[in-house]
Amino acid sequence: MEAVFLLLAISAVIWLTILTATGYMSLASMLGALAFPLAVRALMPESMYTFWTGMALVAFIFYTHRSNIMRLVSGNENRFGRRAKTAGRDA
Repeated sequence: MEAVFLLLAISAVIWLTILTATGYMSLASMLGALAFPLAVRALMPESMYTFWTGMALVAFIFYTHRSNIMRLVSGNENRFGRRAKTAGRDA
């Protein structure tokens, strides 16, 4: 059980680091989610069920973030704590 808390802590640290460094909540969420199964594989290689369950959740998270990924690629994704500019007004 303590190992799961360590794995979640690793994911949370990666999430916070990415959010702080880039300001992109969606990017931080996706990479934080990806960190969990990768940490499982590195620290608990015998726990294949947890690894594959985590990978399935990562696939779902990436799928649900499709529009965010497209905005990130095009440079139009909003950053955390900053409002998007509205047409005709400076925000």
